[in-house]
Amino acid sequence: MRGCSLTAATNDRVRLHSPFRDTGIGIALDQQGRLFQEFQQAQTSGNRLYGGTGLGLALSKSIVTLMGGTIGLKSLPGEGTTITFHVYFDLSPESQPAPPIPSEQDLQGMLTLIIDDNATNRTILSELTRQWKMKPHMCDSGETGLAELSQSRLGGNPYPLLLLDEQMPGMDGMEVLDRIRRNPVLRSVVIMMLTSSDQVKSAARCRQMGVETYLINP
Repeated sequence: MRGCSLTAATNDRVRLHSPFRDTGIGIALDQQGRLFQEFQQAQTSGNRLYGGTGLGLALSKSIVTLMGGTIGLKSLPGEGTTITFHVYFDLSPESQPAPPIPSEQDLQGMLTLIIDDNATNRTILSELTRQWKMKPHMCDSGETGLAELSQSRLGGNPYPLLLLDEQMPGMDGMEVLDRIRRNPVLRSVVIMMLTSSDQVKSAARCRQMGVETYLINP
């Protein structure tokens, strides 16, 4: 699969082009015309080797067409197939360029506060961040974590990143988050919320409160 590319742009709209290629058996020319119809496949014998329902390309065409785009394919037997589609997207009037993705070098030397009541989790996070040459500091409760955040700010060396466990006894991650967001002095820290349960409501609340990342532990 290749990446998506920009082929046209105006002040309020862009046209994107995306090719997908596989290196499978390919499709004969006389069979290509009907592949975007429902329940049609290139290999239709009862003992065929390649499965499927024959709906994938038909659904893809419907979606692309609804978006005002086009879809097509190029294929030769034995050489694989390339599916290509073009679609249009409206630009938000308030859209801003995405910030650059930090590299591993950007993390080197970064002070990182880890708040987690679980000793094993703290050890794992400490080892991971040290591998990236970051400088982690561990706290085992929300209370000690908030105190450390405040102390580092007062000392002129604030933490730019906080790894915060959601599920802790006493003061949990959500309460820590709420106290940080209500304290103008601490608001600048980037927060990654860590949890062991997939709670949709918690993720939504984190987004509302400005949490940059909500990560479910493996």
